[in-house]
Amino acid sequence: MIARAALVFLSLPVVLLAQQPEAKAQQPAAPTAAPTAAPTAAPTAAPTAAPAAQAPAQAALPTYARAGTRGARLRSLADEKGHLLCDIPAGTLLKLRGDRAGWVQAEVPGGFAAWVSGQYVRETETPGTLELNGDRVNLRPLPQTDNVNNFPVGTLQRGTRVQLVERANPEKALKDDWVRIWTPDGTAGWLRKAEAEALEAGADGAKAWSDAVAKGAHIAAPIYARPAQTGASAPIAAPTPGAGTNGAPTAAGASGAATAVPAAAPTTPLVGAELELSKARELLATARTSEQPDIAGLRAAYEKVIALDTKDGVEGAFASTARADMVSVTVLETAAAMRAEIEASKTRVAQQLAERQQQVVREAAAKDPLAQTYPGHGTIVRRTTASGTPQFWLVQGNRDICQLLCSSGRYKLELYAGRYVGVHGDKGTLPSGDASIDAQRIEVLRP
Repeated sequence: MIARAALVFLSLPVVLLAQQPEAKAQQPAAPTAAPTAAPTAAPTAAPTAAPAAQAPAQAALPTYARAGTRGARLRSLADEKGHLLCDIPAGTLLKLRGDRAGWVQAEVPGGFAAWVSGQYVRETETPGTLELNGDRVNLRPLPQTDNVNNFPVGTLQRGTRVQLVERANPEKALKDDWVRIWTPDGTAGWLRKAEAEALEAGADGAKAWSDAVAKGAHIAAPIYARPAQTGASAPIAAPTPGAGTNGAPTAAGASGAATAVPAAAPTTPLVGAELELSKARELLATARTSEQPDIAGLRAAYEKVIALDTKDGVEGAFASTARADMVSVTVLETAAAMRAEIEASKTRVAQQLAERQQQVVREAAAKDPLAQTYPGHGTIVRRTTASGTPQFWLVQGNRDICQLLCSSGRYKLELYAGRYVGVHGDKGTLPSGDASIDAQRIEVLRP
């Protein structure tokens, strides 16, 4: 009983703390000893009971990592369809903020290039530096407002200073344009978890990150495919040496080691697998609007990307993107095959209908020898419409064959009423939908 009471006493604070999390900021009051006649010795501390065994937790995501040996691709979403923010060189330090379904959210030193609306920024006294004049201004991968296909990658607050990369259309007023800037510290994108690797054993990630940020360098931004414009582009002035991404001097600038921060990303041409991927995607865009897409050529283009970006059996980021795009190629191939089958089915039905019509003509000719000689034959019957207009019809038994006309006036049809005749002339259809023959020659077959 004494042992059980001791265990209950020892576990009591734990239970209380579990029920009252806010108690973390307060120390529990020490129990008041019962008064005794003489002071007693301090009780010997009882050994703390070992905590109950818990299910093993998943390995915590490290705060810092590096881009793998084949580099990484930072995207706006945790999905291959997310917009490309930048290609991260191999070995680049990363600051991880979370993970989701095989993707990790990461920052890169110096930030990456993103777009903000020019109506929310103003120029400052420092060339190439802008200041936000709006609250919660969206940072977007592309220079357009679209919360579905261009979801923001972050927000900026009023007063934040940023470095200008380029403008979408320098000919416009700043308030009517979009501006590309280097994102400040804390802005992150998404990359595949497989594209990141752990730091070296014993590496001080926090110090390495601080040093990398202090250098003030930026990762090259993807080339913006600007629409054709007239006039020269607006010059991009280099920021003050040592200035950080938020306009404040960095550690390097404060210590006197001035490192110029490039204001604009180098517009190097695409090469290798990246160039071929761009070509393949152009073909894919064309194929999506074509009735007969070149599926074989499209597959060959993507397979070329995969071959260029595969080394020792390991596929790189461009190869992975190409494989993801090939799902669309398969969909296009299936749709094209379905369209071809539908067209082939229509052709077969038309041929079968034509053959059936020819068969009907042949069968009718066999039953009616006169049909091979005369476009129409039968007894001419005179009828009068409700308005008193006479009409003449060719009738076989109880069946009306067609209405008989004579636009040339050569025959007075009234004289042939009641006689069985053969008629040569042009067949047609009246507005009422009835068949007609415009008689050019009439032969009396039976009086």
